Amino acid sequence: MTSTETIIAKRVDRVDLPDGYRLTATTELTQLVWNAAPYFSATAELENMRRHGANRVECWGCMHEEITEHFPHLAPVVLVHLADDHGQPTHAVENAMYWAGMSAWAVGKPMTPKVYDGSRLETDAEGLTWSPSHLANHLRVTEDKARELRKYVQDAGGSEREGWTFVLRELEPQWQAEADAALAVIRREA
Repeated sequence: MTSTETIIAKRVDRVDLPDGYRLTATTELTQLVWNAAPYFSATAELENMRRHGANRVECWGCMHEEITEHFPHLAPVVLVHLADDHGQPTHAVENAMYWAGMSAWAVGKPMTPKVYDGSRLETDAEGLTWSPSHLANHLRVTEDKARELRKYVQDAGGSEREGWTFVLRELEPQWQAEADAALAVIRREA
């Protein structure tokens, strides 16, 4: 049987918490056989050590707040979770367009991003609703930088996809440096 993934680098960190729990963080750079680019992941599982057997694990997944609280040295990997090995965020252009309120994916008119975390949406002079905080988070930049990039795309004319493809090239050196830092953390001895 052939595996569908190759783990390029992996690190596992564990800490026993004072309340009878154990937190295990797993950080990886993984490549799926059908995917051209490897990607980073940072996940954790919380075990209740007072229990036995399969029901010991109480929660698992992208527990990024818990990972960075108990393993601050893993923050560079959490930062690039699901980014490729060059640090580029998942669907960089498409998700930038969505959070910038410029995605016409559904019915040929701009979509309003959906936010469920209490973040605020803004509506610009053209009537496009967008999320500055989510765009900034997606691109791993400040909100001011996200606003600057969005304004450039709006003012440039042409297609939004071409505009975002062009402006995101500016972020490639930053993203590569973040990916390099994350990989160095994963490869460092625990």
